[in-house]
Amino acid sequence: MIFSQFLRRKSFLFIFALLILIPTILGAIFFISRIEPDKYKNLNLRGYSELRSKIDLLAKDSIPAENSSLERFTNKLTELETGQDLTDEEKYKIVRESSPYLLSLYSSTHNPEFKALFNDLKSFTKENFPDQYKEKSFIIYCQDTSCQDTPEPAEITKVIEEIKNSKVAEYAKTAQIENLKNVVYISKNDLNAKVFSYYAVASIIIIDGEFMKAGINKKIANEIYDYILKTYPDIAKKYEPPEVRLNKLIKQ
Repeated sequence: MIFSQFLRRKSFLFIFALLILIPTILGAIFFISRIEPDKYKNLNLRGYSELRSKIDLLAKDSIPAENSSLERFTNKLTELETGQDLTDEEKYKIVRESSPYLLSLYSSTHNPEFKALFNDLKSFTKENFPDQYKEKSFIIYCQDTSCQDTPEPAEITKVIEEIKNSKVAEYAKTAQIENLKNVVYISKNDLNAKVFSYYAVASIIIIDGEFMKAGINKKIANEIYDYILKTYPDIAKKYEPPEVRLNKLIKQ
């Protein structure tokens, strides 16, 4: 009687222990099955797996239009995986040529996640190709609300409204309004970049065929130039008026 009670007690403890262990064992099996081998290990590129994981995650969360642009970036980067016996120079060239696609994607969406991804790409390149890396090839200016530290200037708002209400073709309107808004995002800590970017937009507008057709190319370009000359005279005076630049191009 005592022996049978002892056996029953032992059986109960064994079953109880088993009930506790089974979920733990199943959990461990599930976790191990989820671990994928590093398929990029043979590339000998530090941090590439992590970079690809971030890209894949962003691609999954992106809207179709973004995903299309992101696909062009990843297609270029994938050449690292398919190319056989690539030299460091060739690998660096692939990464460098992929970066403008990502930069363009960030500029068109103002999504800070793409800026973070660009900086990850920059760090990856610097670490893996220190001899080939050139800082000027991986410059990015903030173009999202996370770094905008000044409101849109009234003069630029006026220019944007003029463009909106003009007879310029819609695609050209959208492009230049987007360009002006991108400059607004640039921090006041990067004044040289901000002033140059405004000047670059003015220089594009003055030779833009659609703005020329509408007869407002000089007016809009000069208004932008007058704004930077008045607001940032020490920096802006380095740049010649857009009309002077236009006349030089005409004479060529």
